[in-house]
Amino acid sequence: IGVTKGHGFKGVTSRWHTKKLPRKTHKGLRKVACIGAWHPSRIQYTVPRAGQKGYHHRTEINKKIYRIGEGYKMKDGKLVKNNAATDYDLADKSINPMGGFPH
Repeated sequence: IGVTKGHGFKGVTSRWHTKKLPRKTHKGLRKVACIGAWHPSRIQYTVPRAGQKGYHHRTEINKKIYRIGEGYKMKDGKLVKNNAATDYDLADKSINPMGGFPH
């Protein structure tokens, strides 16, 4: 499970890639022209609206697993974080980035 790149609160043109309205439109042009019919007098969930763009959960499937590392382990009462070394690269390092994962 992963999280997509976050972009914050975005308008409908950026979030759903809807067409911009003509230049002479009153009260803005980066909108949806019609958000639904008179009846049913509710907005359907399929109508594009402004809101959160990105930072959504995604699950990747059908990935090949080549190797499962040891992870963090206890050795002589100490926590050993050397889980990125291989037979060819013997450096003492962790598989995670040094400053943590960027958000």
